[in-house]
Amino acid sequence: MNLRHASNRQLLLMLLLVAALVRLGNVWFIHESPVFLTATSDEAEHFHLASVLASGDWLGRSMGSYHRPQLFAHVCALIFAALGTNFLWVHVLNLVADLASIPAWFGLARRAMPRGAAFIGTLAICLYRPLVHFSGTGYMETFAISLFAWQLYLLVRYAETVISRRNAWLLAGGAGLMAGLGVMCRPTAILLYPVLGMLVWWAAARRAGWFSIRGLGHPALFSAMAMAPLLANALRHWVVVGLWILLGTNSELNWHMSNNRDGWGWEVSSPGVEFDVYTLLPIVDGGVDAGDSAAVRQWWAERNAAYIREEPGRVAAGMLGKALLLLNDREIHCTQNYMYFDDLSPIHRWLPGLGIIGPIGLLGALIAVGGLRRTSWKRRWVTLLMVSWVVVYMIGVAMFLAIARHRLPALVPLLLFAGLGVTEVIRSFQLRRFGMLGGQLAVIAIGVVVTHLPIVPQWVYAHERWWTQVSLGVAEIQLGRPAEAVRELEKAKLWRPDKPETYLQLSVAHARLGDYATAAAERQHVVDRLTELYPRYTAAIAEQLEKVAVYQYMAKDYAAMAETARKLEAMAPGFPMPVALQAMAALRLGEKETARALVARAEEMDATLPLIAEVRRGLEDQP
Repeated sequence: MNLRHASNRQLLLMLLLVAALVRLGNVWFIHESPVFLTATSDEAEHFHLASVLASGDWLGRSMGSYHRPQLFAHVCALIFAALGTNFLWVHVLNLVADLASIPAWFGLARRAMPRGAAFIGTLAICLYRPLVHFSGTGYMETFAISLFAWQLYLLVRYAETVISRRNAWLLAGGAGLMAGLGVMCRPTAILLYPVLGMLVWWAAARRAGWFSIRGLGHPALFSAMAMAPLLANALRHWVVVGLWILLGTNSELNWHMSNNRDGWGWEVSSPGVEFDVYTLLPIVDGGVDAGDSAAVRQWWAERNAAYIREEPGRVAAGMLGKALLLLNDREIHCTQNYMYFDDLSPIHRWLPGLGIIGPIGLLGALIAVGGLRRTSWKRRWVTLLMVSWVVVYMIGVAMFLAIARHRLPALVPLLLFAGLGVTEVIRSFQLRRFGMLGGQLAVIAIGVVVTHLPIVPQWVYAHERWWTQVSLGVAEIQLGRPAEAVRELEKAKLWRPDKPETYLQLSVAHARLGDYATAAAERQHVVDRLTELYPRYTAAIAEQLEKVAVYQYMAKDYAAMAETARKLEAMAPGFPMPVALQAMAALRLGEKETARALVARAEEMDATLPLIAEVRRGLEDQP
């Protein structure tokens, strides 16, 4: 086929074929990976929620308040309800969503740049590593990107039809709905609402005037439809938990963990055990009742407001630092990173990352903006739409989390600009405009240098590799392969020996192997690390210490169990479990009188504790 003379439909079919082959090829290489076979980390949370919803609890009453926006889980639940609960369907959903976004990106690019540039830019989207990555694992980014693609395409179609009035109301409302649904997957896009609303207002005003019925009605409809999914989510929270929560409790916590005067952050304090410790701050530092969700949220709101008010310069510097992290050449943060998938799939090794694509996309964006005066109003409007999307969305990500996977919805339009950058460089060379060519190459060179600056310290890379290994270990545990889990988790210790999560998962793996003595020792490492890192958060430490005692009981090391239970009682006085554990240890050691005295004391605290009844039966059975 001669690409120069191919129709738009033929080019689109070719792009879809390339995308399908690339994604299926990548799946071929990674399909035996543990993290392809089962959900871990954030994927596990979505998968669990989808399973609960599909079981008939469509409001998620058993889940309480949603930890994060749950649209992806609801769509997965519909599939599970129809076809059965299987993680494979999540991969299929992401693959279909990924392919479904390509017509929208190509249609958007055709309206913003020449056909050759649009084809190259969309081809880059078909090949780009993050999209390949998320087609092969179970996360929601591909699904969110598809929603954003069709949102942008509907906005472009709206700008084209607002003059002729055909379907303008429908397209404005449809674009707003897609915007709202997109935020229900990726909350950082909420900052785009006012920007996109202003662009709709501008388009409507060109035909009907700024304050006419259509001039005000179209942006109002867009805004109303964008808010509809959030209001529905807030209504669900009000019905289930009595709290007005637009998105999810995690959305607020993301902000707090990214912007706080104590220096906490996702790069050092997550995921797993340390994240759970951080959620105890309102309880430990603020004296808030653990069951009072409204008071917990109020405590966080007041704490953050004070920080922003008292140290605005430090807050701004923190956001700037996170923005620089987002522009760095690393491809993914946490969950499963590219270093792992590079080892599995040559597709990942062959394709360039942000450090090359980003600078070329920057050149294309500058060329598009620089040519606004010489182009039509429609192309000008589309260009501003794409540039606004990239800039404002990246600001939103920097305000919340400097995690590379969250920047993906902004990078996809940047890939379209990369197509324009490539064609303009080629055109300058063909026309022998060497001065212009030198300037273009200089822009690319500057971008390459900036994206490769050593902004990200080596320990952050170690953190990312560490969490990949932990995810692999957790996946092996879920697949019933604890020996393989131990192997992966031992590798995790080499990357970050200070992280308590590694030892926690190792204790679980050894327990599955029946080696309870080693499981107790590994869980004691969790206690030691938490005590060293977070000595004030005794509730989290006590929870892990109780697990140590349980594993010691399973290992029949009753003397050690009794000592652990005494430490637990000193840490959590007034609670029956430590006393009941001491009673069980005394029973197994043959100290019946001590066991009777201890179990009587535990009964005074809580006679309904099952362990107390078990000790009583043991005392009755022994002569």
